[in-house]
Amino acid sequence: MQHRIFIHFEGLSPPEWIHCYLEENCGTFGEVWWSQCVTDTWDNNTNCYYFDDQQQAAQFEMIYKIRGEN
Repeated sequence: MQHRIFIHFEGLSPPEWIHCYLEENCGTFGEVWWSQCVTDTWDNNTNCYYFDDQQQAAQFEMIYKIRGEN
């Protein structure tokens, strides 16, 4: 998976809507997208989301910027 998006969020877990959005709009975790935590602190974290498709990666990044953590 060659396209990466970094998402910063407060707390230990990413916003709940992200996984649901990706499953509904991009496909199955592990097949067309994948994620991993790249930092691990109590206050702030960053996940890296990997995509096969550049357009899906760009769309996800735009949706996250519009919607944010809520």
